[in-house]
Amino acid sequence: MTVDFSGDGVDFTGVFVRRDDAGQSGSLSYTAQFSSDLVTWFDSSDTPTVVADSSANADYEVVEVAYPFFTPDGKKARYFRVLVESVE
Repeated sequence: MTVDFSGDGVDFTGVFVRRDDAGQSGSLSYTAQFSSDLVTWFDSSDTPTVVADSSANADYEVVEVAYPFFTPDGKKARYFRVLVESVE
């Protein structure tokens, strides 16, 4: 997670590493999820933004997704995770 204090407010983002071929057949898909209680998780509706490509290993990239203030059930978003699944 990163925090940006520039501008008029505070901006939180969830940051993670994923494969460059994310979502393609034979690779992996990554879904950012948020929760207020570590029990109920909600998928992010935002598309992750690439913030860095690894120069050491071109197979991976660093992406970020906006951290919501509230989850769809109206509770404060406190936790972040990434669901990783195989793509057939």
